[in-house]
Amino acid sequence: MLMMSSGDVLSSLAIALTTIPMPSDVHQTYPYTGKALGNMGTCVAQGFAIMFCAGMAMSSNCILSVYYVLTMRRRVAPVTFKRKFLPALYIIFIIIYLLLTTGVAFNGNMFPLPRHPFCSATKSFPSGCDEEDENIVQICETDHNKATARILKNILIAIIPLQWLIISISVVLVIVTVYLNERSKKEELKIDNKNSCHGINKKESKDEEKDQSLSDNSSIYLHDTSATGNGTSTTRVVCQALLYIFALLLCWIWYLILYYLPPKNYPKSYQILDPLRLLFMPSQGFINALIFLFYQLDQNRTRILPSSSKGNCIAT
Repeated sequence: MLMMSSGDVLSSLAIALTTIPMPSDVHQTYPYTGKALGNMGTCVAQGFAIMFCAGMAMSSNCILSVYYVLTMRRRVAPVTFKRKFLPALYIIFIIIYLLLTTGVAFNGNMFPLPRHPFCSATKSFPSGCDEEDENIVQICETDHNKATARILKNILIAIIPLQWLIISISVVLVIVTVYLNERSKKEELKIDNKNSCHGINKKESKDEEKDQSLSDNSSIYLHDTSATGNGTSTTRVVCQALLYIFALLLCWIWYLILYYLPPKNYPKSYQILDPLRLLFMPSQGFINALIFLFYQLDQNRTRILPSSSKGNCIAT
């Protein structure tokens, strides 16, 4: 949670700075309306922060999904996951994104983007300067190894869908597991309810002559609420996980659509999708903070208020 929240906040802050970290002469290349007060160093720092922190936030969502699958489906103890699995997974993702973003930065691929008001990875600057077109003559300011840039791009294209695939499969497995567990608990409660009621009613019939007051009771509680409480807690955890994943999807789906959108459909779609991207991408940290705060308050309320859900059977 700490890594995911930190990544969300830092990447959101870097995006919220928009054109400020860009080189002061960037308006000669791209007609941004915002002020540019930085240099290439600050531009690279902004792109590095966005790329690395957003990658770690997505990796944290991926690790969280794996955590739910292992603890709920494979019955792995949370302490075991935190001690054995969590450090290894974080080290793997940190190394991957650190090498990826460092490679992009040192290869000279961090520049202002033509359609995004922040610095990030790009193959050329100005955009399209490396394309062979007789009508457009532009001098590229980028000086990078094209083979290295191609490798880094392929790694990035591969790792993002892979993480989304892991998250999607994990969500399906968790939902199926919760559904089966809830159905099993309901069946067990029905059986326990029937057996308990039978035993209680039999005992009441024997003691009816000794204590007439017992026969006046119309209902008798037969079990505690531990099973129901556990089911409610499990459902709450699943809902919280789904909300985190939905927030991730809501904030980054616009960027992915624009990234993979065919060039011929880009101009019209850009006018619709770009405002949504600029609205939601910097908001992921805030949305996740609201989700976390809501469930913390709900959890504290549940602990304070006594449970009123009790099973009963009718004495006959």
